[in-house]
Amino acid sequence: MKIDRQQFYLFLQKTVFLFLLSGITLGLLYDDSLKRWDNLFYDGLIRLMGRPAPEDIVMIGIDDLSLNELGRWPWSRRRHAKLIDVLSGAGAKVIGFDILFSEADAADPEGDRLFAAAMRKSKRVVLPVASERLSAIGITEILPLPMFTEAATALGHVEISLDGDGIQRGLFLKAGLSTAHWFAFSVSILQQSEGFSFPSILEETKVGSPYTWTGAYPVLISFSGPPGHFKEIAYADVIAGRISSEQIRDKTILVGMTASGLSPRISTPVSGESQQMSGVELHANILHALRSGLHFQRIGFIAHLLITLLLVLSPVAFYYYFSPRAAFAATCIVVLMTLTLSGLSLSVFNLWVPPAVSLVVVSLSAPLLSWIRLEGAAQALSHEKERAQVTLHSIGDAVITTDADGIVDYMNPVAETLTGYTFSLASGRPFNAVFHAIDETTGERVSYPVTECISSDNLLRLPESILLLSASGQEYILHVSVKPIYGETRMALGIAVAFSNVTYVRQVAQKLEFQATHDALTQLPNRYLLFDRLKHAIRKAQRHQKQVALLFLDLDDFKKVNDGYGHTMGDLLLIKVVERLRISGRAEDTIARLGGDEFVLVLENLSGETVIATVAQKILDALKAPFILDNHDFFVGGSMGISLYPKDGDDPETLLKNADTAMYRAKEAGKNRFQFYTKDMNSRVVKRLLMEEDLRRAIKEGELQAYYQLLVGVVEKQVTGVECLLRWKHPKRGLISPAEFIPLAEETGLIIPIGEWVMRTACKQARHWRYLGFPISRVAVNLSPRQFLQKDLTETVARILEETKLPAHCLGLEITEGMIMKNVEGSVETLKSLKKMGVHLAIDDFGTGYSSLSYLKSFPIDHLKIDQSFVRDITTNANDAAISQAIIAMAHSMKLYVTAEGVETEAQAEFLKLNGCDEMQGFHYCRPVPHEEITQMLMMGGASRFM
Repeated sequence: MKIDRQQFYLFLQKTVFLFLLSGITLGLLYDDSLKRWDNLFYDGLIRLMGRPAPEDIVMIGIDDLSLNELGRWPWSRRRHAKLIDVLSGAGAKVIGFDILFSEADAADPEGDRLFAAAMRKSKRVVLPVASERLSAIGITEILPLPMFTEAATALGHVEISLDGDGIQRGLFLKAGLSTAHWFAFSVSILQQSEGFSFPSILEETKVGSPYTWTGAYPVLISFSGPPGHFKEIAYADVIAGRISSEQIRDKTILVGMTASGLSPRISTPVSGESQQMSGVELHANILHALRSGLHFQRIGFIAHLLITLLLVLSPVAFYYYFSPRAAFAATCIVVLMTLTLSGLSLSVFNLWVPPAVSLVVVSLSAPLLSWIRLEGAAQALSHEKERAQVTLHSIGDAVITTDADGIVDYMNPVAETLTGYTFSLASGRPFNAVFHAIDETTGERVSYPVTECISSDNLLRLPESILLLSASGQEYILHVSVKPIYGETRMALGIAVAFSNVTYVRQVAQKLEFQATHDALTQLPNRYLLFDRLKHAIRKAQRHQKQVALLFLDLDDFKKVNDGYGHTMGDLLLIKVVERLRISGRAEDTIARLGGDEFVLVLENLSGETVIATVAQKILDALKAPFILDNHDFFVGGSMGISLYPKDGDDPETLLKNADTAMYRAKEAGKNRFQFYTKDMNSRVVKRLLMEEDLRRAIKEGELQAYYQLLVGVVEKQVTGVECLLRWKHPKRGLISPAEFIPLAEETGLIIPIGEWVMRTACKQARHWRYLGFPISRVAVNLSPRQFLQKDLTETVARILEETKLPAHCLGLEITEGMIMKNVEGSVETLKSLKKMGVHLAIDDFGTGYSSLSYLKSFPIDHLKIDQSFVRDITTNANDAAISQAIIAMAHSMKLYVTAEGVETEAQAEFLKLNGCDEMQGFHYCRPVPHEEITQMLMMGGASRFM
């Protein structure tokens, strides 16, 4: 049997919708999240069910008037005894005290005995029982004194049962500690006054913990009216005899506290915004409700679920089989039914059926189904829109139709625009007279034989290279298709020619192809096109037994232009470089840009290396001349590596890699030169990569070691500090010179974590020495150029000092002149930040780098270090001696401390002492050694033996 798919989907939608509504209903009932709205509706119903207060229930209030007349609370129980006598004498039916009498009156024991005697005599007094939470063991019962318990006619619990919103709507008719054995206070009063009984229900009890208050048979209460609804007589008026017996006779009397500030107040459904009800009036309401049979039961969960599902699911049939208006009306009816059912069940059957879940789900069901319908309609509309979009695209094409003889009988506005003919001019003309098309590749006229097209009975597509010559002189590249037109009898009526203008698409495609294969800035071929041309050149060289040269050019010091003048100036410079490359190279050669300041030239049809060297030198010479941009002269040289096919590789990747290697060799040799690739260069690259790998492992596995060299003060004649020097103990090669691995670390960026480790290690060790009492006033650490340029250098130093707890003035940082002079303004700011922290700053190897004399006075430094190259021959070379003396004199004139490096002989030390040098270091005092040896030296007196 064939299943109607639409009907199946409709059935599936109904099923899913029903389950969805059922699931929402069940979830909301379990969650209880709508209980607040149920409570609000219940409170409203209770207020609507208000009724006059009965005349036979009278409250005697311990109010403000009574307190003013009779004195402060608590009163002697003589008064309560007198009250019982007065009320009993006046004919009160039952007297209920909403006052706990759990403690004896130490001030008036006789009053307690009189109170008990009055109760025994009256035989109509009901006293309350309550609970009290004891933090140690839980809850305990508060009972009247034994004499009161024995004298009272009955006891009843006065525990309130608040809902989650703090409002009392009901109570437990029985409750008690561990088991529900006490009737409610109002029930006990009713049993004494009216003989009420609840035979089966009230026999139910729950057994719990000995320290747990247990309640049984919860009921909801119908309150008669708001606070102040019941008649109240002042306690003082009764005692004073100001009340007639008629006001008491045959009345149920409730005695309790109503004075402001002393009476506990309880929120009820009939309380106003800020008006709460006293406890005694609450019992009056409960008493009236129980006596009138206006106490309600909450409906059970299963029954509530079934009723709610019936209400929720009943309007679904309307949603599917009637109009949206009728469905909306059904929803409104169900909402009214829900409210009516809830109200009637409460007022007629004393059964509370919360309506909120039904109302919410029913109210949501119609919009939910409407949303589902709208989603379906939106999908259908989307499908229709797609079809319409296809149609619109089709209409957007040019269309010309002809009859069976090829005479034009229709053309749309797009066809008029493309052909240059209006329909009035084209109508009646042969198609080939209106549609002037040529083959873009061959230049020949393209004609459309109508008869052959009709006989083919197929859609014909013409080549993509059709060029339409418009009557207005325009040219368009077209996409053309031809289809026969048939009538109802399948007789050919003519042809339909649909064609679209793809000129712009072709131009965009050509532009995208150019962008994909060329550099955006210089318009040179990029890496992709370079490799394509290089492959073509290699194939051509293979056929003709020729060479191909790949010249890899990297501009020298181009980064300085970008950093100093910005990327815009850098881009202008690159464009000027390309102009010179084009002039210097050969017209048939390929020039490509790989990115940044890297260019590649491919030279073809070569028979020897002489021509290659000539071209390479010509290019480098062309770059030597200054580039004038924005009235600035820029000097940018280049380093070039050259690889040859087939000698140095037979594929583009290998040739480019080898040329790159040769270029770096040219840079190492002094820049502004070219270098042919040789096989031994690869071994250098491999060695460098291996060393980089070993260095990374050394950082990870702790092969780097901190050595220390003593700094000896000339005036102090003792050790004043140490300089921390880095050593690498390779597991196979032993100690590796810093000159070998520091440049590599600087280039790869590994110097940053290495430098941070050295600084932290030095600070820790210096703090340890100071703790041992050694005279280490400063530990000096060299900063690398890359370290010094880090933006977070100051934060790093501060963090290390904080971690190691070394005072800032005990850390010395040594910077070379060259590092500062690369960016004077930025360097001064960094030095000021470090100086502000208290760090000791020194210029290392002074006099060997950039000339910084004109800036020296603006540098926030503490001392200069004379380079060992000046100290080495200081006793034999007059120039070195003069330079050293000049540095010392200049430093002292600027109040700078002076340290001489590389002191190896007594003669050198004596010369420096005589010329006022402040501090010395070198092999004469101590070689760089591990910290253990420095510790031993310090324990033996350090370098003082040399002074």
